[in-house]
Amino acid sequence: MQRKQAKKRKLLAAIEYQKDFDIDGLLDTVALNLKARGNYLAGYTQYEVKDPKGRCPVMKLRNLKTDETARISQAMGMESRGCRMDAGALAEFSGKLVNELEPTIQLLIINRFGKAETEGHGFRNVIEKAFAMEIPILTTVRAPYVEGWYSFCGELGETLPTIPYDILNWFDEINLEENTLVTMEMQF
Repeated sequence: MQRKQAKKRKLLAAIEYQKDFDIDGLLDTVALNLKARGNYLAGYTQYEVKDPKGRCPVMKLRNLKTDETARISQAMGMESRGCRMDAGALAEFSGKLVNELEPTIQLLIINRFGKAETEGHGFRNVIEKAFAMEIPILTTVRAPYVEGWYSFCGELGETLPTIPYDILNWFDEINLEENTLVTMEMQF
């Protein structure tokens, strides 16, 4: 009788979601759950603040280490239809985060792998540095950017469903694999 070998999990994982899914709520729930369990996280989750005048909501990032928030969207006119993302703010937060990375971080959460990251900008440099430091990375990717995600990470990454249990299980399996390796190294 042959044993079924457990699937080795990838350090890079993106939650794949559709346009109208509340990905920000899901990612925030996962981050809060992991923090409550005592895990050391870095990165950002995103949320929106509704505008009382009916204009586009203000997009903000929440720093998982400091709990500070900051705006990442531009104030645009009522009739604007283009991207509201403030590229300058995104570059600033990316630079700050890349400097905050340290080996003791158990998980880096990046709110999106989107157009900017697909084009080589946004938080892509943070993901690359964290991967080089062997820090697990969790992000989200919407359907139009899944091809860009796999073009970026190839076989080094995987996608996860929008099911909290599966996401937490991915994290637990990553930690179990790391702890097993550490234990094996200590035995020699």
